[in-house]
Amino acid sequence: MDKSGHVRSPRTSAASKAPRQLPPGTDASDERLLDEAINETSPPSDDAPTREERIRVAAYHRFIARGGKHGGDIDDWIAAEAEIDEEAARSGSKQSA
Repeated sequence: MDKSGHVRSPRTSAASKAPRQLPPGTDASDERLLDEAINETSPPSDDAPTREERIRVAAYHRFIARGGKHGGDIDDWIAAEAEIDEEAARSGSKQSA
């Protein structure tokens, strides 16, 4: 809660503005791309991330794991979709068990 009594969203808190530890071989532009990818969707909420937000982050991590080389964005996205959907299917089957 800030001084005016408003509850601050985790995405806008001071802690979220702390510098992120970037993997070797990346620079500030990579961090900016991740921030844009995460914040490009609907306004921030306190709910769990959407499927698309989770895919964006997973695809970004694949991009970094490939050494930040451009040109594999579609493959990264497709693999991230499969990963997120598989996780959702596993967690869904655990909940219904």
